[in-house]
Amino acid sequence: MTDPRDHYLIMDHLKIMGYGESDTSGCWWKLQLTPEHLEAVRGRRGEMVEITARLIDEHGEYLPIGEHIPADKEPDPDKPYGKFWEAAMRNGTFKSKRLAATIGTQAEYVAWTRLQPSCISGGKDHIWGGKDRKCEFAHVRRAGGSGTGYKEDYSGVPLTHEEHTHQHNHGERSCLRKWHKNDTFSDSVEAAKEWFDQQAARNLEAWTSIALAKEIGAKKSRAEVVPWELIRWLENYELTELISKKMLELADSEP
Repeated sequence: MTDPRDHYLIMDHLKIMGYGESDTSGCWWKLQLTPEHLEAVRGRRGEMVEITARLIDEHGEYLPIGEHIPADKEPDPDKPYGKFWEAAMRNGTFKSKRLAATIGTQAEYVAWTRLQPSCISGGKDHIWGGKDRKCEFAHVRRAGGSGTGYKEDYSGVPLTHEEHTHQHNHGERSCLRKWHKNDTFSDSVEAAKEWFDQQAARNLEAWTSIALAKEIGAKKSRAEVVPWELIRWLENYELTELISKKMLELADSEP
């Protein structure tokens, strides 16, 4: 596979020398370059180039990117409000694409998904700054029989570049047969489709619940959000169909 660093002009720690606004083309940064960097950009004034650099704090640690609440930590039913969030998950509240569109854009969802590990192998393969890795957003197309050119919003999963390419060129069953340990997909196209549909739904559920909890005020866990705060938020955005009777019961009973 092509080294991702080949796609970028410079991948390094770069000192910020200055920044400001321009009345012609937006904002600008001034970065300190080494002589080697200078040779890479000499004579290229006016060109569009790709430079990647990660910001670090005063201790030299990389500043976090993406969501601060990890997707792989499900609400603990034994913690305050955990049972309420568990009931909301079982109700399918956070699998709603209408809710997703209310919370954020397709671009934000894609960006978050790319930060997650592959749903098949758990791996990532796009290197950023020599430390962080990234997946690709693989669309899961089902709606309306619109053909492979149709890409439904909020419907996709994270895959490595190799997995994504194989899925696109050879289909979902072949992709699972190649990388997934479960061999039940070997003879069934429908089983492979169902598996990808489930993964797409789980991915959307994770992003929607995390993004909504963060918007309401959670810092570390979705279970921090007081149940009635979530219910009132859904009511405020006219999404009352996503509130189950069980959620209302738990909202009244939990402290």
